[in-house]
Amino acid sequence: MNRTCPSCQKEVRDDDLMCPHCSELILDDPQENKAYICPVCGAENPQGVKSCQFCCSILPEIIS
Repeated sequence: MNRTCPSCQKEVRDDDLMCPHCSELILDDPQENKAYICPVCGAENPQGVKSCQFCCSILPEIIS
């Protein structure tokens, strides 16, 4: 069974965690698809990470 990527709207497999077309993270809960933008390099990082996965800068803690 397949599902649709929330970013590019293309079809992806159910077990894909990242869209093979646009590299968007695809999580079961749409709230978990929110990304943190690194203030240093501008890269999108998945919710919950402590440091940027691209430039390794420490991300500010976001209080919800």
